[in-house]
Amino acid sequence: LDQTLTIVPYPGFPTYRVTLFEQVGEDLIPVGSIERTVPNFKLNMFTAATVNKNYSVSVAIQLGGVFGPDGKACDISTMVARLAKVPFAVVAYPNPYSSAFQLDVNTSETAGIDITVYDMV
Repeated sequence: LDQTLTIVPYPGFPTYRVTLFEQVGEDLIPVGSIERTVPNFKLNMFTAATVNKNYSVSVAIQLGGVFGPDGKACDISTMVARLAKVPFAVVAYPNPYSSAFQLDVNTSETAGIDITVYDMV
């Protein structure tokens, strides 16, 4: 939310209106608008913007004191990638170097696993 996003500057038009919409399914829900006199903005300038959501943003320029129509919208995602931690442990006993041993495999997954044992001796 703190990354600076650049607006392609339009010469002679120093005021930009940035409008943010949240994408909910096929719908665009208005989040808010801000006015900028510089060609950039950050999502954290919109108080309702949060992580793990998809947004659409459009920009309009001010001409003669009136904002024109919004330009083509741009999609922005604030989704945070998270790796799920899956506990996994393997213990060989009584001795993994003997000719016969057992493996105790513990995992939180219910899917089957494949084990390959190599004779490295």
